[in-house]
Amino acid sequence: MKIKTLALLLLGVLTTGCSTLSPEQQAKVNDMSSCEKLTTLVDASSSGFSVLKGVQVGAKLIKTWQAKAHLVGNSCQIIESSKGKTIYTCQEQFEDYQSAVKIHQYAQSMVTQCLGSNWMVSSQENGEVLHTDITSASTTSAISIALGKGLDKQSPWVVSLEISDK
Repeated sequence: MKIKTLALLLLGVLTTGCSTLSPEQQAKVNDMSSCEKLTTLVDASSSGFSVLKGVQVGAKLIKTWQAKAHLVGNSCQIIESSKGKTIYTCQEQFEDYQSAVKIHQYAQSMVTQCLGSNWMVSSQENGEVLHTDITSASTTSAISIALGKGLDKQSPWVVSLEISDK
């Protein structure tokens, strides 16, 4: 029921051309389950996630907005390249590899459980680097989950989740 209500709210926002949610609408997004957020994000990928864009924080060449829904960590962003491709992206950093692997596995499990059997999972492992692509022939959305090493010496392990239009 929540997802249908939010979908109607988001549709209303889309049709009016407004990219901001009212406090009530944002509260409903915050109360959504991970599956409801994921489904909403996948549905919004074809419109450049316009209804889920928060405050613009990006530079001139690449436009960046804070996202209004978070799946991994609490600092997700929506990034639009100069060529117009828009990506929803989240990253979370970890001090140890095992914690990062657990989050990577959780994200992969959550996506496959929420979206169902129409979605195909392709995973690659190269040493300590993990990469999973999740796609479906019935949608133009693509999901990518990656685990790798970043530059931060305190928390070098990074798990990222991206949703985009193919």
